[in-house]
Amino acid sequence: MNTGEQKSCPRCGRRFLCMHRSGQRCGCCDVTLSASVTAALRERYDDCLCVDCLKRLEREWRGAVAASAGDPGAGG
Repeated sequence: MNTGEQKSCPRCGRRFLCMHRSGQRCGCCDVTLSASVTAALRERYDDCLCVDCLKRLEREWRGAVAASAGDPGAGG
């Protein structure tokens, strides 16, 4: 059984266990980013980001979408 791969997040430097190539579900599968955010991350980073950074980026992206839609509760 493959237990994943130890990596360092290129965004925050934190060590994490990447399960992407292990055949098991990776934590990043639970994060939904837009195609444009995903493309920008692929251009900026050469490797996986930790789930905490991905979730933070997801919240920022959702906040930006809500703000652009005129949601008064989306202030940052």
